[in-house]
Amino acid sequence: MAAKNRSRKKHKHAAITLDPRYLDFAASYRSRPLAFIYDIIGMEPSFQQIEVINALTPIGARVSVASGHGTGKSHLTAALCLHFIITHPESLCMLTANSLDQVTNVVFSYIKRLWVKICQRQPWLEQYFIITAKSFYAKGYKGVWQIFGKTCSKGNEEGLAGQHRRDYMVVVDEASGVSDRAFEVLRGALTEDNNKMLLISQFTRPTGHFADSQLELAEQGLYTAITLNSEMSPFVNLKFIREKRIEYGGVNSPEYGIRVLGVCPDDASGFLISRSMVDKGFETVIEFVDEWGWVAVADVAGGEGRDSSVLKIGRVCGFGSERQVEVIKAIEAPADMDGVQFARFIHQETSGYTNITVGIDADGYGLTTAQECEKLGVNVTRIHWGRPPHANSVKQRFPKEKDYACVMVKEALNTGRLKLHKGETKQFEKKLQKQFVKIPYEFDELGRWRLFSKKQLRSEGIKSPDIFDATAFFWLVDYIPAGEQSDDQSGNALANAMALLGEEESSPADQALAAIENGGVVECLADDYPEVREAIQSACGDWIEDGLEEYAQIGLMEIERLDEFFKFYMRA
Repeated sequence: MAAKNRSRKKHKHAAITLDPRYLDFAASYRSRPLAFIYDIIGMEPSFQQIEVINALTPIGARVSVASGHGTGKSHLTAALCLHFIITHPESLCMLTANSLDQVTNVVFSYIKRLWVKICQRQPWLEQYFIITAKSFYAKGYKGVWQIFGKTCSKGNEEGLAGQHRRDYMVVVDEASGVSDRAFEVLRGALTEDNNKMLLISQFTRPTGHFADSQLELAEQGLYTAITLNSEMSPFVNLKFIREKRIEYGGVNSPEYGIRVLGVCPDDASGFLISRSMVDKGFETVIEFVDEWGWVAVADVAGGEGRDSSVLKIGRVCGFGSERQVEVIKAIEAPADMDGVQFARFIHQETSGYTNITVGIDADGYGLTTAQECEKLGVNVTRIHWGRPPHANSVKQRFPKEKDYACVMVKEALNTGRLKLHKGETKQFEKKLQKQFVKIPYEFDELGRWRLFSKKQLRSEGIKSPDIFDATAFFWLVDYIPAGEQSDDQSGNALANAMALLGEEESSPADQALAAIENGGVVECLADDYPEVREAIQSACGDWIEDGLEEYAQIGLMEIERLDEFFKFYMRA
């Protein structure tokens, strides 16, 4: 019996470097990541993934990968990290991105899956490495020999410094959105021969270090630039490609270029709408495909003479990217009309329309107008377009409802689904034309549309586009078909809208933001509070950027109140 126990123990070592199997294993696979991925992980990479693997194989490699959807980039990243850390004793592999959640939730989930496969094929390795939610390290070498994640968001760049090692690899995810300062710090640590860097991202903007790594620096031989095209990926089917061509507005749209082709199109930033699109909007004739309903939208002036209040009335049919809008009336209110007076004006102008729904920008100064309209019996939908969309399918393309609504205007003009109205004066028409062609946009690091905030517009010398904003509101308001009379039927219209948009029940975080914007009190369960707290903190930054400091103040007060409440709750 004692002999059997001794036999069992003889293969157990305090560290993997003391196991005689390890040195031969590491030497065999260290310079052959492709063989490691085939033999040890059991993964069969695509021809595109093999190109990346081969490019990262040489000592000190620098590789830049621009990728579309469905190319297996996160799966491949996890495999490359595991190869590097397992075959290089006392090595470091740092995963970084603007959002640490991007690293821990996405890449580490793949690392966990692949580690299970490795342990099935090479069971003896399992005793020597430990995996947690945010790291993978050699037993006895925590902090010394490991894969770990760090954020590289603005303001945290200096925290990336200090990582010097003979064998060190940096992987920058969503690299297009990472600041040049962060890259300076990251590259400053690559002082040894076998220090590697892998940049992976959608190609969302034509400037910055990632763009340079794909272009000028690649031409100089400092990076190997690779493009992973979704159309060529064996992991993507034709149905997906067809759907994205429709969803993104055709193969020539900037979104298709970024998210599918893996390229940075010429119009990845700039102005959303051209003059020819506006002219087309004036001439469009709408033939409704289904029963339509009346919708009025109101953008309320921000005070101090910065912009003006605008009311538009139109016929609306359909939902989301299929919505048709025919604007039949457009009025710019007198500059001296306050919020209460504007509410009475809205009531007067909309009272003759059957089943009309009135959407009002209820942030800031618009809240007074919305409340007064409700007192007058107007069927009001409060618009909070600084809020994230409810539907996950929409969130994947647009960070805020504002971004969604503005891009819907662009697509509707392009496809003849929006009829514009020139207003009652020549001055209004000129103002409309000027505003529509001065709507700047860009794509964020996740390849999502992002329209400039009011603060950014002011820095560019662009006044608040009240006429354009009011037009975009048509995509944020549900309607009741004009022929319907009952509340049940209006409820059906809302149900149809939610079904087509893929709406889901509001999350606790969404409910908290709605409470703040509507003057309510935030309520949530203890289990939901971390998510709610994070959402409020994030929203406070957006509110400040959009000039809605009062919401940010309320949000911070609610965080302070709930922090105290849940501390007491936990003690109790």
